[in-house]
Amino acid sequence: MAKQLFLSASRCDTFSTCSQLYAARYIYRLPDPGNDGSNRGSVTHEVLELLLKPRHRKRYDNAIQQGSCEKVPALWKLIKRFAARYKVCDPANLKMINGFIMVALTNDFFGPKGTTKVEGEKEFSIVVDRPAEGIRYAIRGYIDATYFGQDELGMWLSIKDIKTSKEKFSKDKMEYNMQTLMYQLALRHLYPEITRRSFHFCFVKFVKAPRVDADFVSDEELSGFELILTAMQKAVESFTLANAADNLAMTKEDVKFLCGREGFKKDGTKAFLCSARNPLDYFVLLSADGDVIESAFKEDDLKPKEGQIVVGRRYPGCPGYWNQTTGERINFA
Repeated sequence: MAKQLFLSASRCDTFSTCSQLYAARYIYRLPDPGNDGSNRGSVTHEVLELLLKPRHRKRYDNAIQQGSCEKVPALWKLIKRFAARYKVCDPANLKMINGFIMVALTNDFFGPKGTTKVEGEKEFSIVVDRPAEGIRYAIRGYIDATYFGQDELGMWLSIKDIKTSKEKFSKDKMEYNMQTLMYQLALRHLYPEITRRSFHFCFVKFVKAPRVDADFVSDEELSGFELILTAMQKAVESFTLANAADNLAMTKEDVKFLCGREGFKKDGTKAFLCSARNPLDYFVLLSADGDVIESAFKEDDLKPKEGQIVVGRRYPGCPGYWNQTTGERINFA
């Protein structure tokens, strides 16, 4: 039986944005190069997940009272441990992480008024197959926090997604946001008895106004979204390396900036460059069945267990910039 392919908001966005980036991530399985921004986000999420647990409530209370995580020794030690793991333990990154966490803690961290129950990060995996309606899709994602409550109108639930990105979503991005649609659909599956459902982002870089609410999506709209997911499921399942050049970001005015550029910025720091643009060597950890379990840039970073092997691979670069046969560069933009 073929392994079930799950759609995620990230997978769908990548598929729609650039076919080669999709191939790099999900077929070649290139390692995630990471950067300070994404690593700060990982630290922030891990710490906030722990602080939602009842046994850590005292650390939350102390941080709120002191107005800073740094002034709570036990919490600061925890943050520095995570930061060291993600290699962002320098003063500048720690200052930003502290700020991110404090914004999250001071903005309805344990839910709005009327919250009766809080659940921390959890994964959802939902498979839908309704042949009579022509509906078939599988979705997966992680919910940062789920809040349950009750008022005079009955039960309600709300979910929050923490974002550490440097920009908020634009109005256009919010009008058709794959994550908000997918997560509200997931809520309908997970909690069919609760019809009052909401979703919002907390952009923790923005101290004064971090919250961005997603528009309510009706059941009728969610049913229409299921048709879109069905079409995307078929397209993704049939995608092969032969399709890698079908929808390159470099050919589209609205997203070609995602390719980045060679060289340096005015401040001397390296300019952004898409991680799937240039050729590179890497290693993959394979299961006994030959499936890729994990990838890394260094062989020593992969720890095979019994029946698993590590092999080296070569990524040929984006076909918009590199000849896939000769390996020669064809575009110097």
